[in-house]
Amino acid sequence: AAADALQTNLGLDDVTLRKKVLLRLPQALGLRYDLDVAPTFDLLRNDYDFADDDIRALVLGAPQILGLDASAVSSKFAALEASLGSREAARAEALRKPAALELEVRGSKRGSVAA
Repeated sequence: AAADALQTNLGLDDVTLRKKVLLRLPQALGLRYDLDVAPTFDLLRNDYDFADDDIRALVLGAPQILGLDASAVSSKFAALEASLGSREAARAEALRKPAALELEVRGSKRGSVAA
């Protein structure tokens, strides 16, 4: 269900969905679109003025954005905005290089040391 909703809302064909999203973030299959994804998309549209094509580019560049709640994404944008000096600069940098947001994969343990 989540894959279908993502495909419809982002205008992705089957191959792009599989290669660019599901292979890189298999957890996306377990997401609930209305509860897990839509609030983040709403934040990007309403607070950062991202168009649907921009959101598509962000998801294809950093699919882990799908698994993060809107507040986590907002804090990453706020940090990028603070480092670059403006919201427009942060928005442009995120589109140019989605990795600039330094998004974690939900469920990963950043900073943990492997034994």
